[in-house]
Amino acid sequence: MGSSGSGSLSDYDHKSKGNANQGASSGEDKCGKAFSALLEEVQNCNYFANTGNVPPVNTVVSIVFANPRLAVQDGQNVIIGYLPTKFNYLLLCIEEGINYSGLVSSSALAPLPSISVDISPI
Repeated sequence: MGSSGSGSLSDYDHKSKGNANQGASSGEDKCGKAFSALLEEVQNCNYFANTGNVPPVNTVVSIVFANPRLAVQDGQNVIIGYLPTKFNYLLLCIEEGINYSGLVSSSALAPLPSISVDISPI
């Protein structure tokens, strides 16, 4: 059914540049936190379409906004998958100048193509 997430306002929690909280804020600065994620739509992304495979463990990745979603791309700027909607708050962090990179922590072709990543702000 597409992306996962709670569907709640907390999926969009963030702090704006003016230090005013917006959305369902907990007062927590999520922009500075590392996280792990299981990527979505791996089989529909350019990397899989071009190679018929998933990237190996320890592939360096970064997060970009590929309208309308946050995507994870490899070092050659090829999209390998999309972040779940619970990470949508990262778009505001990126717009404020924070970049995110990390590594593929696991990947598999069966039973379905899947990729997990470990990401941290840089």
